[in-house]
Amino acid sequence: MPTADSIVASGNQLPHNSCSLRVGVWGATARPDVYGSHSASDACATMNRLDNARRTQILAALCEGASVNATARQTGVSKVTILKLLAEIGEVCLTYQRATLVNLPCKRAQCDEVWSFVGAKERNVPRDERGRGRGDTWIWVGTCADTKVVPCFHVGARDADAAAYFMEDLAARLANRVS
Repeated sequence: MPTADSIVASGNQLPHNSCSLRVGVWGATARPDVYGSHSASDACATMNRLDNARRTQILAALCEGASVNATARQTGVSKVTILKLLAEIGEVCLTYQRATLVNLPCKRAQCDEVWSFVGAKERNVPRDERGRGRGDTWIWVGTCADTKVVPCFHVGARDADAAAYFMEDLAARLANRVS
């Protein structure tokens, strides 16, 4: 399993062509006006890039269970920058998972779904905002009962399409049929 250090150390896997991996901390006079006269590319040019040590520090704090706001306070990096780094590292981890967790010799699998919500519970989402990613969501999780490895997961609705997608993904990762 990759650690925060190993993910960051393989810098060629991280996208470096966007503002998202740049430090979002500005002095009182150095903050670019991204909504005013400067373009977004100008704002990217004026900010500093996060170095590997800083990325590792952020990821280590998040892996230890610190909240995004606490990590922002501890590291001095903008909350938006941390969220963008987290999304990009998530893509790297997904690529790693898809390449590595295949032909698993699991004999027993446990599958479960966990309810959660994004932004608000379904009953509290305004009608005009429904279907835009807010409201109830389900996390489908497959676990090897013997080793506790999580070969796959899926975040989506609780319907037949999501269930079929999740089970097909799980079946593709296993070397044998499981009970």
